[in-house]
Amino acid sequence: MGETTARKLSDAELEKLWKDYLSGRDRGLKEALIKHYVPVVRYIAERMIERLPNNVQVEDLVSVGVVGLMEAVERFDPTRGVKFESYCSRRIQGAMLDELRSIDWVPRITRQKVNKLEATFHRLETELGRPPTDAEVSAAMGIGQAELERLYGDYNTCTLYSMQKSSIQEENEYGIEAVQDRRTPDAFEEAAKKDLLDYINAHLSPRERYIYMLYYQEELTMKEIGEILKLSESRVSQMHAKLVIKLRNQLRRAFGMTGRPQAA
Repeated sequence: MGETTARKLSDAELEKLWKDYLSGRDRGLKEALIKHYVPVVRYIAERMIERLPNNVQVEDLVSVGVVGLMEAVERFDPTRGVKFESYCSRRIQGAMLDELRSIDWVPRITRQKVNKLEATFHRLETELGRPPTDAEVSAAMGIGQAELERLYGDYNTCTLYSMQKSSIQEENEYGIEAVQDRRTPDAFEEAAKKDLLDYINAHLSPRERYIYMLYYQEELTMKEIGEILKLSESRVSQMHAKLVIKLRNQLRRAFGMTGRPQAA
């Protein structure tokens, strides 16, 4: 489906369009809704592409994102009390991430190296009772500091979305905002969240905590974070990789292989 520029609908016009579509599921009205919301797809794709390697093209993300948008229009239930922009952003991002996983855009040898890095970090942290230093990690792996820094960059690429929230959590010109989970809180999950926050406060440096907040809560890109902290984008990427390894190890201890906290 093309992205022909069209006059933006007013709130009243959009509300009527939704009402008419939901009453009869007319195909023409569905296409009008999709055309209206296509800019949301591009917005999400352009935010996502900034965190991906150069071999991934924004138009590829837009194409699969439109499919997610189409499904969102078909399945949207306004009686649930969630804005469509919030609902569709999750569908759109999900479609884009599914596409990235399907094309396996990270080389196998790179995945093997980053898996070894994470395993080494985990072993050293278990033995030392604290996160290991870069010098300790590089010595254990038998590599130099420069190679370790490159490996952190590769790790960051491989795990870019492993800890990312399921939707873009910000209010913006397209009306995308956080979707509140109204389910009853899971006691195990709540305890794990508290443990994770305690770990963040105890084992992440102030700068790492700041990067965590800017990346996962404020949804800034590595480049934007670098501009704030006066650091290069590659340096922010390396720091982000290290904090992700630390947090994944903490989650591994909390949940193990089953997804539930392990017995003491």
